[in-house]
Amino acid sequence: MTWAALKGPAPHEKPAERLRQMKGLFGRFSATTTDAVANQSYQLRPLAKPLLEYSAPKHGVAQGVLCGFVANGTNPDVIVALEAVRPPGEPDAPLTWRYGVIGMTAFGVEVNLDDKSVYTRRYVKAPGDHETWAHFWEGEK
Repeated sequence: MTWAALKGPAPHEKPAERLRQMKGLFGRFSATTTDAVANQSYQLRPLAKPLLEYSAPKHGVAQGVLCGFVANGTNPDVIVALEAVRPPGEPDAPLTWRYGVIGMTAFGVEVNLDDKSVYTRRYVKAPGDHETWAHFWEGEK
């Protein structure tokens, strides 16, 4: 995953307020998948709640969330990580926002931030290990 700076209001000092801010920041993202075989695109639905909330103070992460987009159900096709961070070892530095995107499907993926494409990945045809997920077929026994 590649991290990118995210512009927005300064992260609040209180965790509950930061969580509210992160939910608002996630609302600026949208995602679609493309099925290259059927030649169809699908607008993904954002999950209502973050999948996970975390912190990693030793790494400068005051608070982070993993948010998901789904085609159906609750199994995410795309995950957007949002973090309020400080440079490691600088506890008095101001918090800033960053984000990263992870594709979790064989379909092609495009993620937009404020209607501008910030992440794309092509359709994955063959089974295999694809860094953040595995694509495989189960055969008959």
